[in-house]
Amino acid sequence: MAYHWPGENGCVLLAHGWESNSTRWEKLVARLQEKNIGSVALDAPAHGASGGRSFQAILYANFINVVAQHYQVNAMVGHSVGGMACAFATQYPGSPQLNKLVLIGAPNNFTGVLKRYSNLLGYSSRLREALNHEVFRRFGSPPETFSTQRYLNNPEVTTLIIHDVNDKIIPYTDAEEIVMNVAGVKLISTKGFGHGLKHPEVVSEIVSYICN
Repeated sequence: MAYHWPGENGCVLLAHGWESNSTRWEKLVARLQEKNIGSVALDAPAHGASGGRSFQAILYANFINVVAQHYQVNAMVGHSVGGMACAFATQYPGSPQLNKLVLIGAPNNFTGVLKRYSNLLGYSSRLREALNHEVFRRFGSPPETFSTQRYLNNPEVTTLIIHDVNDKIIPYTDAEEIVMNVAGVKLISTKGFGHGLKHPEVVSEIVSYICN
């Protein structure tokens, strides 16, 4: 399911994170409309009004790519795993107009996501190893292959990262790793806005970055 708000000054794709939906972008969409900038928000697979029973970043990236091509977006904004999926999608044959990417509270690597998930559920080392094998079986590569920083290598696309230093879901060190390993990435650090990063200041930073 995708929701489109037309505008005459380009189009921005908005990708939410896990256990969310397109309504999280309500304030950002309103601000973009004030600038006559179009936007398109999609509900991820198995989220919101979209069908399906599976959800992961690679599958999400496939859908993002389809929407990006259809609406010829020139910028993408992704929250959490939606940011990782947007980074993956920049490697697909997508919109030739794409030139800006905004990652909000996004994870850097899949291995970290798996580790935190396994720690949360108390998985044994045997089960953790089985998860790694399952990733390789399904996607043809080990978990460490799927790292956000590895996909930020398109010279035509500039990247802004917004991450809260006290993020309890995706550690701030993930943002630091990306900035350390990818030239030209801009980092805006917040404090007290949490993982959701829905604060008006964040919205203003996104709009300013897209407009400039």
